[in-house]
Amino acid sequence: MGDNYVRIGELRLTCMHLGSLVRSKAELFRPPKTVGCVPTRTSSCRVAMDSITLGPDPPGTINPAKLFMAASANDMDAPPSWPLDPNEAQVPASQAAHPPLDPAIPRLARISSDWDPEDDIVPRENLKYEEMRCEFEQSSPSGLPPPSRRARHVSHHGYFRSQTWAQSGPRVPLDPEASPGSIVVVDKASATIYDSYLLRADIKKNLNAFHRHQITFDPCSRTYALWTREGRVGLSGQGHRRATGTDLRRLTTRFRTIFREKTGVTWSQRYGRPPQPGLRYCPVELDYRPALASRSVEARQYGTADADIHEDVRELMDVMLCGAPIPTNVDGDKSGDADARSAYTAPYEHLSPWTCFLGFKTLQRIYAYLDTARPIRWKVILSASSWYRSQIPFGAGHGRTPVISSYPAIFLELKFLYSLWPRPDMLAVLTTIHLRGTLQLSVYKMLVRPMYHAYSSLRHGFRRLTDPSTVEFRELEEYLVGSCHETHRLQIELRDIYRVFVKSNLPNPYLDWIEAASHGDGAADEERLLLWHGTPLDSLLGILDLGLQIRRRGFTWTGTMFGNGIYLADTSSKSATFCKHEAWGGAAVLLLCEADVGRHRIRSVRSMGNGPEVVAATTSRVRCIQGCGQTGPVEWKKVGWEMGGAPSTGVVRMPDTSIPYAATNSGGVLGFNEYVIYNTSHVLIRYVFRIKIKG
Repeated sequence: MGDNYVRIGELRLTCMHLGSLVRSKAELFRPPKTVGCVPTRTSSCRVAMDSITLGPDPPGTINPAKLFMAASANDMDAPPSWPLDPNEAQVPASQAAHPPLDPAIPRLARISSDWDPEDDIVPRENLKYEEMRCEFEQSSPSGLPPPSRRARHVSHHGYFRSQTWAQSGPRVPLDPEASPGSIVVVDKASATIYDSYLLRADIKKNLNAFHRHQITFDPCSRTYALWTREGRVGLSGQGHRRATGTDLRRLTTRFRTIFREKTGVTWSQRYGRPPQPGLRYCPVELDYRPALASRSVEARQYGTADADIHEDVRELMDVMLCGAPIPTNVDGDKSGDADARSAYTAPYEHLSPWTCFLGFKTLQRIYAYLDTARPIRWKVILSASSWYRSQIPFGAGHGRTPVISSYPAIFLELKFLYSLWPRPDMLAVLTTIHLRGTLQLSVYKMLVRPMYHAYSSLRHGFRRLTDPSTVEFRELEEYLVGSCHETHRLQIELRDIYRVFVKSNLPNPYLDWIEAASHGDGAADEERLLLWHGTPLDSLLGILDLGLQIRRRGFTWTGTMFGNGIYLADTSSKSATFCKHEAWGGAAVLLLCEADVGRHRIRSVRSMGNGPEVVAATTSRVRCIQGCGQTGPVEWKKVGWEMGGAPSTGVVRMPDTSIPYAATNSGGVLGFNEYVIYNTSHVLIRYVFRIKIKG
């Protein structure tokens, strides 16, 4: 092709020619209707990228390139590796360095922690289930006579009845513990194959489970057996022989009962609307025709997506985006990048066209959601990715299945589906995504990496404290351990401490406090304390995005004894009770905040549900209500290290935990102190503690 066009390679996808599918240059580079939060003009993009240098960091911020190991000025000019063979797509160097004046380069939208049920992809997809079923049936004619009413319930208008009619019959894989020579029971009269494969995925809980049960017949003993096997997708799982005997009717009844218990739908209605995502297993249709078993399946390798992001950022971002940290198995494998599997527990070769069609439709919706100018709501992406993993198996071992949050991820999944079910419309989408992803890489470079894309969207940055010998680390650890009271019956194990800062050139959530301090307003009334705040793991993304909020939409909230406000404590174990660590296998985070509670704060031993109104009536003279507990710190001391960052005036104090907590107040309903702030600007997040809670 000439220099005026972006050249697309053959993509190594056989059976189709790209010539009739590649869109015209005018269509591919159609100007966007709206301008997103990231500039799309070439000049703006180049200025933004050229402004990234490796010089000294401004106070309270960090250079993006330093998030990557061995970053250099030359690294900034090289786009990150697209997860394809380099020969599969080529963008001419002239266009990569100087794209057209107004190209429709995919915008790198900001990742948002907001949640709006109206944006959720999964419910809308389920509502269109019947439309998708009709579309599939029209595009995949069976060539068979019209089926009976009963047959429509057990297959797609009889589309797969041919599996049971074939002379050689279906070849259904046997449970590994079934007797050699056994066969899976097939009822040709009802076009029923007594083999059920179910999936259930929830990425934020690292749930990637399969359940498979089947009825086999042993010709030697002339007996039937009902087998079940479940575990993580791709691993061998645990198998059991649930029943055996010569009465097939009894075993089929048990088979159907198990199916209903797992999915919530009856076996005869398995082709109806799928169950609620995440709450039940989803049936996955398999195709057992002998010719399909020899299909060559495209491997999905996610290994390089975030391979070189610095560990200081990677670990907390992984916890923040996806929930509990990935456990390490006996082989030390904690990666979900490798698509390894057992053919029985992850039967890729047997995925039916209907299953591939459902996965394709889900990927199309994720693509349409990412390809907009509006912010990307991370919870929507998590929900849609989990739903896709409940349709299409991915053998991640003990690791977490990858989130589908970028063009490269969608491309990998589409190549996989195309290798199983080559269709022109799927190839057309593959071509478009390949082009748009390549253009995006050429402009935004390392910003397109999913982990850094999410980090760069946060208003707060963070860095791990790596030297435990410093005064800062020692005193913070002593505060965590020394303020963990035996009354709460919790054991807190420290994993990491991260210093938090507000990134430069972004709206500062503490502006009111900073401006007041700069003018000397209220400085005499300040009393700044380091206090704890406990939060569930799935709230941390929103907190580091916008700061602590007061009953913000889309976030769980607790504590209304003194009305809606930000609740803090001087006892780490008290705050830890709000982390909901049981849901995450003990994994949790604690925030340590610098709070201006004020010298004239209201102290109360009783509940004050109208706390916000009481504080507002003082016309800013009071900014906090302290619920006085029966036990608390005996002494407070000045912080022994330089805090840095704005607001930087005044003295910050923390409890002296070398003196055990003791009785500080008699009466009241609170066992320990709590401090409630009603102006979010007066609570500055200083540290994030990654911890393990037992008890």
